Amino acid sequence: MSRRSARPLTPDVPPLSPLPPPTQSLSSAWRWALIFIFAGCIGLSLGHLYTTPVLPPNSGSLINAPDESAHIGYVKALVEERRLPTRNDAALTYEWHQPPLYYTLCAPLYGAGPLAMRWLSLACGLGSLVFIFMATRRLFPNDAPLAVFATGVAALIPMRQAVYASVGNDALVELLFSAALYQIVLAFTNGFTARRAATLGLIIGAALLTKANGLLLLPVVAASLYYLWQGGESPPVIARNAIYLVSLVVCCTAFWYLRNVRLYHELTPITAFMHEFEGTSKASDWIGTPRAADLWTGDLVPSGPMDRAGYLSLVSNWTFRSTFGAYTPLGLASAGVPRFMKPPTFYLPYALMLAAALAGLTRLHFRRHAELNAMQIAVVRLFWLAGILVALSFGAFIWKFFQAQGRYLYPAMLPLAILIALGARSLIPAKYRDAGTGAVLGLMGLLSLAFLVSGIVPAYSH
Repeated sequence: MSRRSARPLTPDVPPLSPLPPPTQSLSSAWRWALIFIFAGCIGLSLGHLYTTPVLPPNSGSLINAPDESAHIGYVKALVEERRLPTRNDAALTYEWHQPPLYYTLCAPLYGAGPLAMRWLSLACGLGSLVFIFMATRRLFPNDAPLAVFATGVAALIPMRQAVYASVGNDALVELLFSAALYQIVLAFTNGFTARRAATLGLIIGAALLTKANGLLLLPVVAASLYYLWQGGESPPVIARNAIYLVSLVVCCTAFWYLRNVRLYHELTPITAFMHEFEGTSKASDWIGTPRAADLWTGDLVPSGPMDRAGYLSLVSNWTFRSTFGAYTPLGLASAGVPRFMKPPTFYLPYALMLAAALAGLTRLHFRRHAELNAMQIAVVRLFWLAGILVALSFGAFIWKFFQAQGRYLYPAMLPLAILIALGARSLIPAKYRDAGTGAVLGLMGLLSLAFLVSGIVPAYSH
């Protein structure tokens, strides 16, 4: 599309002018639903926080509290030795390659014990929910229940509650991804100001100092600048604010990357990390083995020699299950072996919800010009881009290493939750839309409770 013929991002006002205030207020029923979602998420997360044991150092890992002892070891190096860990500290923490922001925030809580540090992760997870609600409310002001639905989709994922009730940097990186994407939504609805560019630069810098996959935000920002230009934003304004943004990212992260260059001769210690990660389970360890994953139960069953397609099927199967609910009994912690919920029907509602969401999004794609304005279409495309980039990053990882853990997709929780809610809600007939939304959220709450009571508590109660 040429610059001259670009459609404005809002149909009835100049490009990028502020949208009017939400025209559909949140009813009392949906306000209470939102309160129950947050309260339920907090209560269930605390159940995980106080039930799941903290493993001793170098004793293994629980899939529902992944690598927690190694993350605590990183904080220990900061507090007790007053330094960042290096590759030589692998015996203390194999997370030495991680950027330091999360662990620096944990440091003041170290003396109070691991449970106090778990509270920090829980707080980050709750903060991400706030951004999901605000972004949905801002983007779809005429569908107030959609914001509650999207928030509930994220809050009531049982495995997310478990992972974010443990010590680890996953919760903080999701929070920063969500905050960055919310700023992008604001740029489309209220303009790409210098202040907003600076805020976005600081958030991305913080994400890069939390986990390496913060880099995935950069192509999302680049694409958003293109859509802003298409929508009529002034090229000089975009260029000037982009310089502000990039400058702040560089200022925030320069010390970390210069340190890596000095110690490892690369911006991120990926080569050294990959060398040490060679000792973990790899795709080559599975390909050729006479096993396959049962599609319904996820159990490994005898089969012909596993090929690459069979390996990817296994990873997909286990990743889907571990996205929503998996745990590791203490007897299997040394190898980090997952156990899935029984009966397998536990996962069926999630599969149906994802299928409904995909069908609804497909339908919406062909009706987008009738049901969405140009600004909403642009942001939805950015959400797809963010989700695809996170998925591709995960795919590149599991191509070599066997890491079938759905938590690697959680950084994209804001776009995924909004897209799932948008697709599933659009598929429900308008007359039953609110009731159907409430039923889905209620079922998700019951499944979260079942995971805690039937899976986590029996696994660790002894």
